[in-house]
Amino acid sequence: QSTINNQQSTINNQQSTINNQQSTINNQHVSLYLEGITSIESPAMAAFRFKNFKVYKDAKAFRKDVMKLVAKLEEKRAYDLAKQIKRASLSIVLNIAEGSAKKSDADFARFLENSIGSTSEVVAGFDISCDENLISKEEYDYIEKSAESITNQLGGFIKSLRKSR
Repeated sequence: QSTINNQQSTINNQQSTINNQQSTINNQHVSLYLEGITSIESPAMAAFRFKNFKVYKDAKAFRKDVMKLVAKLEEKRAYDLAKQIKRASLSIVLNIAEGSAKKSDADFARFLENSIGSTSEVVAGFDISCDENLISKEEYDYIEKSAESITNQLGGFIKSLRKSR
């Protein structure tokens, strides 16, 4: 019985070591998306780690650009469209932040997918705005190019999260 208990204890210790190593491996992918940080003891547990993600910073800058164009929509009394685009642009940023606090990479990836959906929603809103001559083609092209960059970053981040599983 003592030998069995010792073996079970050894197995439990080995499993704990494996779990800790897996956690470390799962968290290493996050460093690819951190800007200006060379090491963090535990990225998954770092409070407000999203603030260091390049995609988060770029999404905030994108939202600022969106808000400038939305002002033009409001000047032309396209209030419903403006309101929807505002909500979608905010959703991009907030889903990155909320997802980063989730305990699993799969959950985090789902939130990043929501951000991609919201990015598409912003582009669609401005596509309609361009069709209705509420914004210029050049303004639309700029938004679309910026949105593509955000979407590509989010896609890469999702791919990295899924590889770590």
